[in-house]
Amino acid sequence: MGGRVTNGEQSTGASAAIRAAMAAVLLLGGPACKPACGERGGACAVESGTYFAVPPADWDGRPLPMAMLLHGYSSTPEGIFDKADLAEVLSDRGYLFVAPEGIDRTWTLPGSPEADEAPAARDDMAFLRDVAEDAAQRWPLSARLLGGFSHGSSAANVLACTSPEGWDALLSVSGTFWRPVPARCEAALPVRHTHGTADRTWPAEGRMFSETVGQGAVDDGLAAWAATNGCEAAPVQTVEGPTRCTVWPGCALRVCWHEGAHLWPDGEIDRQLDWFEGLVDVDAAENGAPSAATP
Repeated sequence: MGGRVTNGEQSTGASAAIRAAMAAVLLLGGPACKPACGERGGACAVESGTYFAVPPADWDGRPLPMAMLLHGYSSTPEGIFDKADLAEVLSDRGYLFVAPEGIDRTWTLPGSPEADEAPAARDDMAFLRDVAEDAAQRWPLSARLLGGFSHGSSAANVLACTSPEGWDALLSVSGTFWRPVPARCEAALPVRHTHGTADRTWPAEGRMFSETVGQGAVDDGLAAWAATNGCEAAPVQTVEGPTRCTVWPGCALRVCWHEGAHLWPDGEIDRQLDWFEGLVDVDAAENGAPSAATP
């Protein structure tokens, strides 16, 4: 009969295999345990894309400030979650961390290479506005902080400059506007820019990619915000930890320089949040905010 398997043996073997597979699914969580919106790795959807959001570990339904931070070129939301100590500090300090996802790991912005190469796959500014409003429907927000790194910082500058409504401040890190840099923005907004003196990816003076496409200079971006914010007093110099900052008194604008290259320096997020919380009461609930999360 040499190796022949009967129907009963096939059934027994198949049943054992199914039981083993079911046990593995139950043990490991299986497909049903894919992270949900509001959990690390879980996507939240709006009509034109997705974003990721993680509330603080101890969140109990209270109103909380949101930090919406945009990833750089060729990066992802997970990339900005892992950058420096952002996720840990934002959780410890009670912030909802929101990270929108760019199409093909980038953002299409006025003057950027993406805008020069082909028609945009979507209106990224409209997408980012939708993300902010969707997050406000899912979580009760007490304040809204916008920021980004590198090309994501440029996207945050464009969004804050063209659609400042609803935002309380801008954190700009290692990137500013693409050329031509606007002369001024739609409305005043507190701005803190952080940049490395050794940054050659987005040099402080900017750089040209072609005759028509180039990164703007940090000073030109600051000039646009200074004009918008009504900065009239002469700037003063100060030191914050390892950074040297230029501060425009009375108009909530500063640039802080570190000696590194193209990076979000360790420890900088705490200094940025100290600055932000000195301007905004992050514990005061917005009017009409929902009373509990609905992610």
